[in-house]
Amino acid sequence: MMKMDMDIHDLFKLLDGIVPPKNEDGSKKIILAIDDEPTNLTRINHILKPYFDVRVCSVGKQALFMLMQFKPDLILLDIEMPGMTGFDFMEQCRERFPGWDVPVIFVTSHKNQNSVALASQEGAVGYIGKPFVPQTLLSKVCTVLRE
Repeated sequence: MMKMDMDIHDLFKLLDGIVPPKNEDGSKKIILAIDDEPTNLTRINHILKPYFDVRVCSVGKQALFMLMQFKPDLILLDIEMPGMTGFDFMEQCRERFPGWDVPVIFVTSHKNQNSVALASQEGAVGYIGKPFVPQTLLSKVCTVLRE
């Protein structure tokens, strides 16, 4: 049984046997995390940075601009953000980038069944509630990137 209060270094030791997926050329997969709360972006970056090329953004419109610069392998997306919700962001991606195929995992405090159902309808491949457990985040990210 995994204890839930382990620090991040213990988590990485525990997960050393899990090899994060990489690109064919051996480079780290790119994850774009979009959340208006700096604390959440810092946590996500701290957990995933040893294994992935993590890029963060706090504004949906800025994230759309970033997508013109690079294509992430996965997006971690908050639902409730000022100016543009996570659902609006996904709609904009589909409109601006025909053939959009980047998997999205919502990382959000919206835990009700309606939000989960809407996320699925919008094409999200996963849903993680806040506050999130580091092991859950890392495990879900690895699972989605292996599919």
